[in-house]
Amino acid sequence: LAAATLELKSEKQNAHTSGALGSISSVQFSPDGLKIVSGGTTDKTIKVWDAGARWAPKRLSLVKTDASTLLRSTLDLKTEKTNAHSDWIRSVHFSPDGSKIVSGSDDRTIKVWDAGANWASNRPSLTKLSLLARLAATLDLKTEKANAHSNNVSSVQFSPDGSKIVSGSWDKTIKVWDSGAPEASNRLSWAKLSVLPFHTGSLDLLTEKANAHSGVIRSVGFNNDGTKIVSGSDDKTIKVWKSGAIWLKITSLGPKLT
Repeated sequence: LAAATLELKSEKQNAHTSGALGSISSVQFSPDGLKIVSGGTTDKTIKVWDAGARWAPKRLSLVKTDASTLLRSTLDLKTEKTNAHSDWIRSVHFSPDGSKIVSGSDDRTIKVWDAGANWASNRPSLTKLSLLARLAATLDLKTEKANAHSNNVSSVQFSPDGSKIVSGSWDKTIKVWDSGAPEASNRLSWAKLSVLPFHTGSLDLLTEKANAHSGVIRSVGFNNDGTKIVSGSDDKTIKVWKSGAIWLKITSLGPKLT
């Protein structure tokens, strides 16, 4: 196997600034690789950057574009949300379909933002203009949960189907939230259901694990099928939790963290 060279492809200096400080707490690619989201701690700003496009033969409107252009990462600023939180931003994460961004902050709040739509090969009818409109990240606030934790929210992440959000906090607690409906690709039987109630994005609490660690929780994340959650803490421990595999939340019952 070839060794990873980690060759620098692009960089953005002073991507976040706040006086003499400008630390960046969290970054992530969108699922389609076209965008990068970053969260600034001291400047309390969320920014979305142009990451360049990956070549894909099914992108009909891009076929005539020079592939070298598609592969270039410009890191041009697409949009930003200043004062996204009232305190330092600790974590940002795209939803699996790239349409939303969740953020967690020292203000103890979890917020979900409109990130626009990512490219999907099953959208052949999109015109170039409508595609650009769908790709635009407005960063309009979709929903929020104030006092989600009793201390700083250090880590947030969507589940693989987009239906849940896990959060970890300095209060040593792991919580799982209802983010609204699962991603479109997994809605196999939804055609006969009225899906509107599941798009409210109410951020209702599904379950929680108090004292999950003996120290501050720094990071949480779902596995690829959403049945387990991994957490890391200042107590020098990595833990894996059974989160359940509830696909559609019809009753008030949620997955149990055991």
